[in-house]
Amino acid sequence: FEYSMSDARAILGVGPGKATATVDPVKQAMKSPTGAANAEKKLKPPRGMSREVFNLLQTQQNEIAEGLSATPLNDPSLQATTLLPTMVPSSRPKGGKVGAMGKNDKVSKWVWAPFSSTARNDGADFHHWVKAGVEYPDYPFARFNVHLDSVEYTEEEYNLYLANSEWTRSDTDLLMGLCRRLDLRWAIIHDRYTATPRRTIEQLQHRYYSVASRLTHVRLTLASAGPIDPSNPISTLGTGSSSQSFNLSYEGERRRQLEVAWKRSKEEEQEENDLRKELKMVEAQLRKLKKAGKGEEPATNTTSDPHEAANSLFHRPLPTANLPYLQSARLENPVG
Repeated sequence: FEYSMSDARAILGVGPGKATATVDPVKQAMKSPTGAANAEKKLKPPRGMSREVFNLLQTQQNEIAEGLSATPLNDPSLQATTLLPTMVPSSRPKGGKVGAMGKNDKVSKWVWAPFSSTARNDGADFHHWVKAGVEYPDYPFARFNVHLDSVEYTEEEYNLYLANSEWTRSDTDLLMGLCRRLDLRWAIIHDRYTATPRRTIEQLQHRYYSVASRLTHVRLTLASAGPIDPSNPISTLGTGSSSQSFNLSYEGERRRQLEVAWKRSKEEEQEENDLRKELKMVEAQLRKLKKAGKGEEPATNTTSDPHEAANSLFHRPLPTANLPYLQSARLENPVG
């Protein structure tokens, strides 16, 4: 392209050859009285909206101002398109500020009130803020204080059905109390169990579930013969109890295997992964061989010669249609 000196002067803004600047319709509108009024009514970004997002929503207004839109300014549909959508929810009343309350709204009164909870047995009192006039029969969050039902037994039941040469009555009572207080968290129970001799987690579990299952069986048997005693209901056997016996040897073996798997080194894990991959490859090869030899009867061994017996173990295929066949496949296996 070729530029004249007047164009250069116009670009630099010097000399008599200054080109006439193009009149911006937006600036021209701003200079007029009506334009100044529109500038005063210029929308501002709503509270919580960034200026960038607000500018993007103003695209159509800018296009109309620059003459890029074919919609005339006096079109009624223009007013509907230029209204900004609600981007930030607010409680702005008519003619008020954000968060302002109406004239008829009442303020809730809160009081610092004491409360107690049935989840605690020490009778402690606490305080919290509540609405005036609202009373709770119990602390609302006390319903989440759910505990395991304790396994309870009488002296007669223990002597008749629960006596064990390896466990004393005091050790059994201590275990049942820990299970009730700690909700069968066996790692913590094992740590807090201080009776001698020291016992493993499997032994503690075996004793607890044995007592619970034994009481369940005895009480159900007695209940089937007559009415249930309300003072000694079956529901006190505890959550988690079962009529099935606890397999102590299996649980001990399971924990030993878990300990071995936990203490494996990275080399041992990699070796196991490699073996698993090889096993998958062997299984895939066996499936292919089984699929290729489907419908063929294996040769039967009717001779006592070891060499012939070894050769008879491998079925030499015969030519079949649509399958590759090699003469070397009919050769006998090498001896020695």
